[in-house]
Amino acid sequence: MDVTPFEPESLAEREIREAMERGEFDDLEGSGRPIPGLDGNYDPAWWARAWVRRARAQDAAWELCRRIRKEKFARFDSDTDRQRRVEALSAEIEVVNADLPRDEQIPVLHIEDFQ
Repeated sequence: MDVTPFEPESLAEREIREAMERGEFDDLEGSGRPIPGLDGNYDPAWWARAWVRRARAQDAAWELCRRIRKEKFARFDSDTDRQRRVEALSAEIEVVNADLPRDEQIPVLHIEDFQ
């Protein structure tokens, strides 16, 4: 951002420039991808659709967490059965996490969680 003597840098512009120089915007979610919804097709109900999509993802996450808690108390016939179940649940976690913001994602499972 070039600042000429005739256009003083505002406080907000300076804070943004300094944060950029420190690299605080380097690892933002969605970095390098187009902003969703800027394709020129205006949808007046975009916010409602986004809300419903997020609510469905949260419902799926809550249901999966409930099933994981229940599985932690299940008895397994062998370590192989336990490992298969952890792998299956982990695959489901990946699918659910793909639709959730980072701060709401389900943590990865470890076999030690089921012993």
